[in-house]
Amino acid sequence: MEILKKVNQQFRENSPKTLDSYSYKSYEKVSLDIDEDSISHFNQFFENSNIFKKKEKKIH
Repeated sequence: MEILKKVNQQFRENSPKTLDSYSYKSYEKVSLDIDEDSISHFNQFFENSNIFKKKEKKIH
């Protein structure tokens, strides 16, 4: 019980949001359930598609 009190007291201090490197505008989460016999087909599909490629940063 004591450890939970301490965690709660230091919540803001330990929050990732207090870190300079922790920031984002948006994110997307993808979850897939893939049968083992289909993995090679999915790998090929994702390698050939633009679904997970990083967006280029705009230069102002």
